[in-house]
Amino acid sequence: MADGYSRVSNSPGVCIAQNGPGITNFVTGVAAAFWAHSPVVVVTPETGSLTNGLGGFQAGAGALLGKQLSLLLLSTLHSVVVD
Repeated sequence: MADGYSRVSNSPGVCIAQNGPGITNFVTGVAAAFWAHSPVVVVTPETGSLTNGLGGFQAGAGALLGKQLSLLLLSTLHSVVVD
């Protein structure tokens, strides 16, 4: 929806997902927005830095900080991890 909003309104669309499977479901939509040159801001959470790497519920791919980020690197212009 953020991609569609961006195309119609000519302003950035914003979307937020849950961690774990929510981010893997984001990949297709983010890639579509990237190839359509739609400005979209994607906000995704990560497990807390104190519990990262402990294999918690929805801890992300490999449960390492930045692994979720790596899923989106090829379909974004700029990606960062904020602690």
